[in-house]
Amino acid sequence: MAPLYLNLKGIRMKKIVLIILLMLFLTTMSIAKYYEMVEITSDNKIGEPIIEIEHGEKIVINEIIDKEIDYYFLIKNYKENTTNNINLIYRIIIESNLDDDKVEYYLIDENNKTIELNNNMTEYKELYKEKTKHKYKLHLKFGEELLLNGKINIKIEVTQIEKWRKIL
Repeated sequence: MAPLYLNLKGIRMKKIVLIILLMLFLTTMSIAKYYEMVEITSDNKIGEPIIEIEHGEKIVINEIIDKEIDYYFLIKNYKENTTNNINLIYRIIIESNLDDDKVEYYLIDENNKTIELNNNMTEYKELYKEKTKHKYKLHLKFGEELLLNGKINIKIEVTQIEKWRKIL
């Protein structure tokens, strides 16, 4: 027969193991590793922006006799029966190799309001999904001395508006 203290030691070990097992089962912590390979495919359609710019005839500055000229152009978000399916913002940029003291630029909208130009750029304007067109007139006023070989470009910078983003 085994001594009494060895028997008590075995009972204590059983109790300790039982307590450890209970703690493992009753706690929210688990000890395990889990690996899974997931393959995700998507068939998303990318928005197709439509922006059309209709403009007048090219004007050659060295042939201008008048001191003031108007150049008309229009920006629209549709083409025939297809309308833009995303919201856009745009701004108009006027680039020129003429001296600023020899020519003045005035950008006028369809309501005959002059649009302010900062560094020859407008503020952003929105083009929503609805069929829309914006008409503009670039009025050029030349000084006394006219450069013979001048060039003025009108650029339209377009950006898509994210769903969550507020319009500027």
